[in-house]
Amino acid sequence: MILMDEPLSNLDALLRLEMRAELKGVLAESKTTTNYVTHDQVETRSLADRIRVMNGGYIVQADRPTQVYRNPAARFVGSFIGNPPMDLLPAKRSENGRWHVAGQDFDGPDTAAAEFAIRP
Repeated sequence: MILMDEPLSNLDALLRLEMRAELKGVLAESKTTTNYVTHDQVETRSLADRIRVMNGGYIVQADRPTQVYRNPAARFVGSFIGNPPMDLLPAKRSENGRWHVAGQDFDGPDTAAAEFAIRP
């Protein structure tokens, strides 16, 4: 196993882009599990088969990058992943049992409270 902690963080933008492509090839060729720590979401999506999103030292979600983006497991993940991040809108129960959000009614979970999340 290889552990890399922000290996490209001190490079300028062009060199970082070149090294990302080179590193992807080297890691694929090595066929070795690699834990790659980064705060750069573009780097994450371009290098990773699976990602783990952490908050407060705990793993909040672990999945393929597209799944984490499309189906965040927690409010934190939705508000952290993506540029721009998800918009979170308050939802209120309508009299008909549906959720009222921004002037529209939607079906939703059978819970006491909910938020509506949408990507711009």
